[in-house]
Amino acid sequence: LNEKAETWVKGQSPLARPLRVTIGTTDVHEHGKYLVERALEGLGAKIDDAGVSVDPETLVDRALAARADVVAIST
Repeated sequence: LNEKAETWVKGQSPLARPLRVTIGTTDVHEHGKYLVERALEGLGAKIDDAGVSVDPETLVDRALAARADVVAIST
């Protein structure tokens, strides 16, 4: 997964500014979440990991507390 993320990042432009991203899954998509995390980090995003099988309301609360610019959900 690391290699796939690195390969994808190489073809992208860096973010115009660092984004804060809260990421979680609503089920057991750990590998997808991990891949998205690595790719976003490669672009310079700051990741707040809300975990796996997180309740949607908890994910939103976590994003608000982290002052996230973006919420990413692997589902």
